Amino acid sequence: MNRLIIIITFSLCTIPALAMPHIRTSANPTPREQFAAARLRAAVATLSTNEEIILAQRGDAILKPYDKRIPAFWPDAKEAFLLRRLGNTIVATGYDASGTLYAALELAARIQSQKNIPAILDYEDHPQLKLRGTAIGMQKPEITYEGAEYDYLYTPKDFPFFYDKAYWIHYLDYLVDNRYNTLHLWSGHPFTSLLKLPKYPDAQELPTAQLEQNIAMFRWLTAEADKRGIWILQGFVSNHVSHAFARAHKIPYHLSAPTPLAGDYTRYAISEFIREYPNVGIFMTLGEAMGPHYGAEWLTKTIIPGVND
Repeated sequence: MNRLIIIITFSLCTIPALAMPHIRTSANPTPREQFAAARLRAAVATLSTNEEIILAQRGDAILKPYDKRIPAFWPDAKEAFLLRRLGNTIVATGYDASGTLYAALELAARIQSQKNIPAILDYEDHPQLKLRGTAIGMQKPEITYEGAEYDYLYTPKDFPFFYDKAYWIHYLDYLVDNRYNTLHLWSGHPFTSLLKLPKYPDAQELPTAQLEQNIAMFRWLTAEADKRGIWILQGFVSNHVSHAFARAHKIPYHLSAPTPLAGDYTRYAISEFIREYPNVGIFMTLGEAMGPHYGAEWLTKTIIPGVND
């Protein structure tokens, strides 16, 4: 019995380990490149070949030895990428971090389709549209918040999907797999659902615990989107204000004309949002109630200064 055990053990120890493609990345990969590498590793996990895959931005030092064998990108070739097979080496590179991510996704898709690393790889691509995205209205089909159109607070009761991380991962993966690079969220006045505004404590509309949960969730969501090359933009209607703030100062929820107080509040809310979420974009509806009489004044003296602050 002892002899049998020794023979079996020896036999197991002499079985060579199966090879697997080796993925090399930049010494300092961006979050998008790290996400790309993870996707690529999953795609090659079941392969038993020994290619080396180099995944990095075109200007990275790791690609210096291949400068004469792969072309440089044209100026400002944002999100462009290329795939090249050079013998046993596969180069997956992009002009920038997003391009490098798309190179990895394209290579991963081909590997999954062919159940192997393609024998020939000579492919380049770049987007025809600079912004490609979808929009989610943080809205409901009925008016529920104090009779005001378009105004809805971000709460688990009204928008349970907003707090579902598994849902967001699934949706963001869908977006990046289809090369979308923007996601627009639209609401009447989102600032008091996503920000603490210490200058105007009477503007707070949610319990502090709920507000903190929203802020943490939005930070998580924007980080997950960013590593997939997706820019989140938050929309708002510029003449809407916090309902709590409006009641405290006896002004309407939706302004039809500027006031110094409402202007300062709106400018402050915009500047604080940009300061809190520097990688998130904003877009807006000026608000029909401002009309042709005050729209230009509101835009130039309140909205744009808030962005510049």
